[in-house]
Amino acid sequence: MKIAVASENEMVTGHFGHCINFNIFEAENNQIIKSESIDNPGHKPGFLPVFLSERGVNVIISGGMGQGAIDIFNAKNIEVITGAAGNAKAAANNYLQGKLVSTGSVCHEHQHHDECGEHTKVKVDEEKCVGCGQCIAVCPVEAISLNNGVATVSDACVTCGACVNTCPVEAIAL
Repeated sequence: MKIAVASENEMVTGHFGHCINFNIFEAENNQIIKSESIDNPGHKPGFLPVFLSERGVNVIISGGMGQGAIDIFNAKNIEVITGAAGNAKAAANNYLQGKLVSTGSVCHEHQHHDECGEHTKVKVDEEKCVGCGQCIAVCPVEAISLNNGVATVSDACVTCGACVNTCPVEAIAL
């Protein structure tokens, strides 16, 4: 299995097409056995899904992605995981362990200044939130703060889903 992670060096990028590089991880028995980094050859509509498919990629992981790219990946039977954040290798390992689930974060336009997602806030279950702050640490737009020991999401939220995938008590949902 080959997993490609749209990246900015070693970190998952917020927008698939505008990444600097793709970290590609080859896995057997849910373990990474080989990795390589390849430069993004350029953002042209429809090109990158074909480029990665030709390299044998089975899964693509990114913070956000346009619907056109998602449709092409789906047509090529490549699984799309959006809403990821953090270290690229950790995201690939989390996927292999069944801990990384797609949030469905879709970029609807290209004039969004790199703010991908559905552009609605995530929701915090105040009863479940333990105030650990892990969501704050992974939020790429600093839209989360603690208020009386509970995570609070501001209107700056771009619904990337990083907090959803990070919350250890599943207190955050889209």
